[in-house]
Amino acid sequence: MPADPTRAQGEFARPLGPMAAALWSAAFLFAYALMVEVVSWVRPGSDRDGATLALLYTAGALLVLLAIARVHAPEASLRVLLGVRPVRFVSALLSALMGACAALPLGALEDAIAKRAVPVERAADLARDLASVDRKTRIAGVLAVLFVAPIADELIFRGALVSGVARDRGKEAAILATTLGFAFVSSAGNLSFLPVYLALGALLAHARLSTGSVLAAIGAHLALHGVEVAVWFRAHHTIDPLVTGDTPKTPALVLAASAAGAVACALLLWRFGEGEPLPATGASHSSHGGQDR
Repeated sequence: MPADPTRAQGEFARPLGPMAAALWSAAFLFAYALMVEVVSWVRPGSDRDGATLALLYTAGALLVLLAIARVHAPEASLRVLLGVRPVRFVSALLSALMGACAALPLGALEDAIAKRAVPVERAADLARDLASVDRKTRIAGVLAVLFVAPIADELIFRGALVSGVARDRGKEAAILATTLGFAFVSSAGNLSFLPVYLALGALLAHARLSTGSVLAAIGAHLALHGVEVAVWFRAHHTIDPLVTGDTPKTPALVLAASAAGAVACALLLWRFGEGEPLPATGASHSSHGGQDR
């Protein structure tokens, strides 16, 4: 009896390689942009509401996830497609610490890019848009963008796309393909921020593949934004994005220590993580997870 082709692909009926991952990333961006345009036409001004944008972003991710499941893994459970697996406490802690440590250096890089890449006129337009909504709406928007939209990112990029590409081409290809897709989608409004999202995407893909679970990547991403909110609140005593004044500059020594902490956590995850369970066929057979080391 011939081998079950679905099982040979780790319950993926059709291969999901790097090119397919790029196309699905583009489809996600298109779906989100289209929904924003439609909702803005129906309800003018909704594109200035961060909570609405985060919900539309999440809806776009869910639509694309359903399409990926239908095309590539119609017989697989969502747990398999998304890589939802239990994570040991140590791995979960290391993932969260990695994200938290990365917050300061990535934030400093983002601030440095923003000073050069965002024109004064554009910053003024953004401030006017924020001022057009009330304070509670602004704060709700910040929380939604920082703690709801990232979950959508993880489910599609470190969830379904990592699962598919890792099975088809191996872990290295999965990190590269999903990091590029995530970075281009996240910086679509201004590609000057591409370096920030390339670094973040690589760290989050590493968390997923080192532990074998998208839950670790979600924890790392939320921990990163948790530190951002804490720094913002400490500087301004609020998280209202309309508050004027720059966040105090972080000392170089603190930035270096934070970056070193993120790298150390990443190395410990690589060494002690559970690893991504891959079928022992094709290109993925040569990729070793934490459980193989």
